[in-house]
Amino acid sequence: MSFPEPHTAPDSFSLSSRWSLIQRLRDTFWARWSSEYLNELQRRTKWTDVKENLKVGQLVLLKNASQIPMKWTLARVIKIHPGEDGLVRVVDVKTAKGTFTRAVTNLLPLPGDVGLSPNGGGMLSQRKTNCKQKKTFSSPVA
Repeated sequence: MSFPEPHTAPDSFSLSSRWSLIQRLRDTFWARWSSEYLNELQRRTKWTDVKENLKVGQLVLLKNASQIPMKWTLARVIKIHPGEDGLVRVVDVKTAKGTFTRAVTNLLPLPGDVGLSPNGGGMLSQRKTNCKQKKTFSSPVA
């Protein structure tokens, strides 16, 4: 079995037609990414499924029914408000425009993002050394 031959465009394309082709490919990619990938992140699970609570420092998207998913605002969880049952239902988030309180049903956690942990875990930690603030990265593997 061999690899397929790469498709090479003929040299007869002008710069303007190549540019418009590249723009169409870019637009197609972003249209598919926003309609397929972002919508896949919003899977609806049955309420009996246990879902992990949001953590402080976690990146989320603020869902907005009047906008397409590609335009949703990026935010970071700065405070959680757990209920009596221990489940987080409301959080405070910080965006570029300010701090807001939102229900977790209106948030979309981004995958692969871990919250800020006080003892490292791959996140930025701070240590005081000789009255100077020194920032160090702790390794996630001990």
